[in-house]
Amino acid sequence: MWRSAVTALALAAPALSGGMATAPLAWSGPSSGAPVTPGVAASGSQPAPRPTLPPPDPTTCPATSHGAVVDRANQRAWLCTDGAVVRVMAITSARSQPDPGTYAVYAEDMQTTSYYGERPSTLDRFVAFAYGEEEGARVAFHAVPRYRDETLAQPLESVGTQARFGGSSGCIRVRPADSVAIWDHLTIGDEVHVIS
Repeated sequence: MWRSAVTALALAAPALSGGMATAPLAWSGPSSGAPVTPGVAASGSQPAPRPTLPPPDPTTCPATSHGAVVDRANQRAWLCTDGAVVRVMAITSARSQPDPGTYAVYAEDMQTTSYYGERPSTLDRFVAFAYGEEEGARVAFHAVPRYRDETLAQPLESVGTQARFGGSSGCIRVRPADSVAIWDHLTIGDEVHVIS
């Protein structure tokens, strides 16, 4: 029955919007059909579960007493204290930067402004550890950007999803609570390891 409803909706949508007729949507399981906002399931049901990842490897932790690890491939990061993982966080990052390697935190700004993207945005708790590959802009952990009208650059539930991988210009976006944890944990000189 759900399949029939999806097909009927696909056929009716062009007429409702004044657009051209299109073929019915192909059925390939519960994820097909009308576009779905990442992290939000259709019909008010629960969000689709994220893939289960193994726990972070503590051997990736920096040698400094406080540090962080960025795993772009799996859209997550973790904070470390004395070689132990103490907090794991979902992230949204760029696909191509920062390159894997070891970096040191060199700047911390409670708030800064970005002019990348569709409009200027505010970046809260900006902890910089690298520089962009193309323009040399600072690369940092920060809360999901917010616009002047207080809307966010992406829904918080989409942070950490593969659908948003590449959604950042280079920085590591995190949820606000995680940005507070990073701000409180890292200081100038602390190491950040980018492992993928």
